[in-house]
Amino acid sequence: MKTLFAILACSLGLLAGAQSLDFGLKGGLNFGSTGELSDVSAVMSNVLQDNADEKVGYHLGVYAQVGEKFYVRPELLYTRLNAEYEVAPGASIDYNVTKLDLPVLLGLRVAGPVSVFAGPSLQYIVDGELEDLDYDEVRNEFSVGLQAGVAFQLKSVRLDLRYERGLNENETEFLNSRFSYNVDSRPEQLILALSFSLL
Repeated sequence: MKTLFAILACSLGLLAGAQSLDFGLKGGLNFGSTGELSDVSAVMSNVLQDNADEKVGYHLGVYAQVGEKFYVRPELLYTRLNAEYEVAPGASIDYNVTKLDLPVLLGLRVAGPVSVFAGPSLQYIVDGELEDLDYDEVRNEFSVGLQAGVAFQLKSVRLDLRYERGLNENETEFLNSRFSYNVDSRPEQLILALSFSLL
């Protein structure tokens, strides 16, 4: 968590001295899933489902951007991911995870209002819920993903579509008196976002 805020502080410090600076709010929808669900209550771990069924989540946050033709854009987002796993024929359980995301994106305007961008996304797991199972442990609360996408800018409003993939496993353990599950919280998703400049 300290690393996440240190990177954000450094990014904003660098941007503060820039002449072409934009700052604003953003939010949108996440369409995707998390990684495999494993039942580890037995002696041998049993993978119940490789990837969760896709459900819609959301994100809200702020961004800063410096540059025009070529730009750097750090964002700080509160993200809620929703997924569903089938644990038996006709039986499924919902998995919800909340996290803080810090994408640091490099972008290039390619034609008029259209730009392309890519960069790492630093992620910190805040909480997870797997139906009625108690949250026990997150193996790696801090992880890294990669985002890439295309954006359309019209004055103070920006619409972007991006793909995100988590790069390292991020297991969360859930247990009760009968079951113990591990969920790979690494996301794979499409993100649709709308940004509003405040400057």
